[in-house]
Amino acid sequence: MKKPAFISCAIFSLVLFACFFTYVNFIKRTKGFSLKKITSYHEYHPKWDIGPLSNEQDLLLNRISSQPFYYLGSGKECYAFVSADGELVIKFFKQKHMHTRSIYNVWPFTKIPYLNIIQSAKVERRNHLRNQTFMSYLIAYQHFADHTGVLYLHLNQTNNLDRKVTLYPPKGGKVTLELDSMEFLVQRRADFVFSYLEKLLNEHKIKEAKQAIGSILDLIITRSKNGISDFDNNCERNIGFMDGRASLIDVGEFRLTPPTYPSPEEFYLATEDLKQWLGVRNPELQSFLEVQIQKRLRHDF
Repeated sequence: MKKPAFISCAIFSLVLFACFFTYVNFIKRTKGFSLKKITSYHEYHPKWDIGPLSNEQDLLLNRISSQPFYYLGSGKECYAFVSADGELVIKFFKQKHMHTRSIYNVWPFTKIPYLNIIQSAKVERRNHLRNQTFMSYLIAYQHFADHTGVLYLHLNQTNNLDRKVTLYPPKGGKVTLELDSMEFLVQRRADFVFSYLEKLLNEHKIKEAKQAIGSILDLIITRSKNGISDFDNNCERNIGFMDGRASLIDVGEFRLTPPTYPSPEEFYLATEDLKQWLGVRNPELQSFLEVQIQKRLRHDF
């Protein structure tokens, strides 16, 4: 083959690859929730096996399969759906950044110089992300369920649940899923922290609002003393209220650490957005928050 012809073929191949890459990764990609985005292709791993169903969990799955779930929202790791009775939330993991299967792992892409190296690095990153994410949810389930409302966790594909769940996505339609084939989390539904406080303030329940602020600070203490750190330390995203008590509702950034007592920096970092919100909504409660932090730092509460 003459050199100009070879160069033309090479350029054409690169252009074709660039067009295909752009289409698959940017044009074809569906925005928002889709079934494809929560579909897992991971193989079974004993590390994620939480054992047989308890009687309570068996009844819980019956509740899940007997009512529809409606789209609630999207977080960093999951899409969330709330039950028709408003009491349960089921979360499905976003698989996009955890998938290791790729068209670029097959011929002819494996013959493209350096692409196989790039793909190997991507697979390693995604495996690491999946391990960290799943471990965080496992910590929430096994070590902190009373303070996260986690009722059930399913991180492996199985064949013993034998139940379906019906979802109503945000753009309409209906999706029915086999729970055995999905990776998901079930939590009690909580009231978001600012909505909960806003309701109390609108009803002039200042005493209850102060109790809620104290409950948030006590939750931070309990988490640290249980040897759990939260890399996404934030009230608005992470804290909700269940039965009047603060709970951690976003559990995707947990790590096991030596048990300790929160430092001043941890208290202030975890409540910075709460402080700002109170400063606008009720400055007196902002001052109350500061007093309560200082009391807990002195262990005088």
